[in-house]
Amino acid sequence: MIKILLADDHGIIIDGLKSILQKEEDIEVVATAENGQDAVTLIEKGGIDVAVLDINMPIMTGIEATRLIRANSQVKVLILSMYDTYEFIDELIDAGCQGYILKNRGQEELVTAIRRVYKGKPYYGKKVQERIFEQRLNPNKKENEAVNLTKREKEVLKLIALEYTSPEIAEKLFISSTTVDTHRRNLISKLGVRSSMGLVRYAYQNGMLE
Repeated sequence: MIKILLADDHGIIIDGLKSILQKEEDIEVVATAENGQDAVTLIEKGGIDVAVLDINMPIMTGIEATRLIRANSQVKVLILSMYDTYEFIDELIDAGCQGYILKNRGQEELVTAIRRVYKGKPYYGKKVQERIFEQRLNPNKKENEAVNLTKREKEVLKLIALEYTSPEIAEKLFISSTTVDTHRRNLISKLGVRSSMGLVRYAYQNGMLE
């Protein structure tokens, strides 16, 4: 029996994944978490073979959680994400994940990926493989240029680059500080950068402050 931990900050996603996996005779979901830190804590207790992680989670991201899990246990990590930017993929492979698939793929791929990484074999979805191949053919290509940001995300990003604090951005845009922080996390995930400094660099490189 392959014992699974599911980690995603959306309860409806976890419920959906559990519903899919409970149909499989050789797979059992034994733990769930809504952030990376809880996932790491649960894994430390033992009894888990494969961790299926989202990237964009509060408190600790899937990238940070992957590094800790792989550094301190034999648990395999499968990333299930909506993001297919090469920088994300590359960073997670470096962090030690054995698999990376996209959320818009079918349940059959999820089950196949779990079984494969459990056996210690890598599994990357077709779109993920395409991204890796494209980057190797065009190593100087800036993937961030192809990322589509909403009007609100662009507003928040520009103000971050101009060194406004979250409360100041909230006041200017008539939204809450919590919403600003959510946009900040989403931008970091969407653009495949590691911190707010990466957001600033992206804004300058793409002429958003002109």
